[in-house]
Amino acid sequence: MKSKLILVAIIFLIFNSSFQCNKCVDIPDTLIDNTRQWLPLKGKTQLTFINSNGVAKIFKLLVFDTIQVQTSCTGKAFKYESISGRLSLDSLDKDFIAFAIHPPNNLCIQCYTDRSNEVRGCEIFSKPIFNGTATTLPNFRLRANVYSEVVLLKSSVMSPIMDSIIVARNFGIVGFKYSGENYSLQ
Repeated sequence: MKSKLILVAIIFLIFNSSFQCNKCVDIPDTLIDNTRQWLPLKGKTQLTFINSNGVAKIFKLLVFDTIQVQTSCTGKAFKYESISGRLSLDSLDKDFIAFAIHPPNNLCIQCYTDRSNEVRGCEIFSKPIFNGTATTLPNFRLRANVYSEVVLLKSSVMSPIMDSIIVARNFGIVGFKYSGENYSLQ
């Protein structure tokens, strides 16, 4: 009898807990902090990079820098800001670098080559969730430019097409190694 009573109590607790709902609360505005400085690409549609041989190449850039107004479950409006986009590396858009910043300071970078994800990472500034390495470097020289704060993302894949990406504060993507060639921002 005692075991049946315990079984009924457990079933009641499981049943009761599965139908509880979350409290409905107002959501505050969710805006990007100074992390925005890592992808200052608003309004740009292309970037010019110089390859290892000194030849300039223009890459198509698509950027969405938005503030959306959404409504919480209480009916109160709140703002949600995000930056996302991609730098196309080939004319067929099969190879590209995708990037995003979501509040409060979540920078994500993903590189796709012919639909395989070779370099990817999120939460790069706090606790990198990454399939390679993310290294922060001060005063990084890339060709004739010196960048005061840089994050170097390196692939852990053997013989990747996309080996590494360099992102600099106040500039965005300033370099990458793609198909054996180094590219740096002009």
